Amino acid sequence: MNVSIVLDVQCRIVRLWLEYKMDTPTEVLDYALSIDDIRIGSCVALTLLAYDYCLTFQQEVDYVWFQPWNFGKVIFLVLRYLPWVDHCAILLEVTLPVPITNLCRVASYWHYTCCVLGALLADSVIGLRTWAIWERSRTAAVFVSLSWLGMAIGSIYYFSLYQTGGFLYEPLPADAPTILGCHFTVGGSDASFKMYIALGSYQIVIFLATVVRGFTHLRNHPAQVMTIMYRDAFLASICLFMIVAANLVLAITDSPFQYGLIVIYRAFLAILPARIILNMREASMSVNGFDLSAPELPKPPSMPSTRRQSHDMSQVSLQGSNV
Repeated sequence: MNVSIVLDVQCRIVRLWLEYKMDTPTEVLDYALSIDDIRIGSCVALTLLAYDYCLTFQQEVDYVWFQPWNFGKVIFLVLRYLPWVDHCAILLEVTLPVPITNLCRVASYWHYTCCVLGALLADSVIGLRTWAIWERSRTAAVFVSLSWLGMAIGSIYYFSLYQTGGFLYEPLPADAPTILGCHFTVGGSDASFKMYIALGSYQIVIFLATVVRGFTHLRNHPAQVMTIMYRDAFLASICLFMIVAANLVLAITDSPFQYGLIVIYRAFLAILPARIILNMREASMSVNGFDLSAPELPKPPSMPSTRRQSHDMSQVSLQGSNV
């Protein structure tokens, strides 16, 4: 408690000294004093990525590396490895001893663009899982596609406003305290708030669609494959929504902690959908011994039981999905 009080007093003293000594925008001071939050968030995100990579590396080798190339494999590799490149830009952004205007701007644009791209890809994987749960019906395909397009258009639009109107590079004066990293004025909190609204709304819609379908289906003791699909869909939607909701609150209050949480959010956008793909590929191998693109098994002529129907539906869902 005493350490927290001392640090808070020191931050206030530095802030007051800077405001008294120099005519520096408050936004620059907020970003400069919160740069440690981004560093901490980056360390947490890299730890999560490395830990998850170690846990799932063997699954990746077994179910991705030597499987035929398809849409799911491409999406998985992009989701899996783009964050490592992304975090290089983040580390560059927060550790430059002598910030360079153009380099800082490129690093920031790359970081946030990759974050939005990761969100779109992650939500597409979750949407495909929802479509598979609904037996790949045309109605479900239209519903999921329109929901995803609405989220994508809204997110990209408000993200572009956030980037073009929210970031302005303004280095601290030479006699300011030494603070490593790029220093931006960040004035697009309203646009970022609306972007999080779009992302969070999609998660709510997909979660409700999964609940509606799972309420009756899970009571009938579904096959293990379908249980995995529901489990992953629930966990991914809840986890991503909670982080988006936290970011939304931080954006409303214009808190500097939102920048560190964005970095952690970026890590979960890679970990959760990659886990979904790996788990479903593993489940599909146990069902038909091959990849998700295996031919559909013939349906038995007799009337199947409830559990058999669930098993058949899980096979069709797996075989018809490219993820």
